Amino acid sequence: MARLRISPAQAWRDFLYVGTALPLGIAWLLILGLGLALGIGLLIVTIGIPILAITLLVWKAGAKRPPVKSCSADNERSARSSGRYSKNRP
Repeated sequence: MARLRISPAQAWRDFLYVGTALPLGIAWLLILGLGLALGIGLLIVTIGIPILAITLLVWKAGAKRPPVKSCSADNERSARSSGRYSKNRP
């Protein structure tokens, strides 16, 4: 199996990408989870309806954001297209 060798600078870029994506993912989980739970819980009192509507609008807005490309995926793609990547390489 061939290994894809990356530079230390590329490794740091990947680390920073993952390091910033984790808190962002946790924030989205908390915002949407708490919004849905609060909206469903307060649905009986009718104040839950606007909370659910706002939560669903935030959810839709977050889903429309363009995805962020990983640095290593671009590096691997360019390595394959330039011929630097070979399955026969040790």
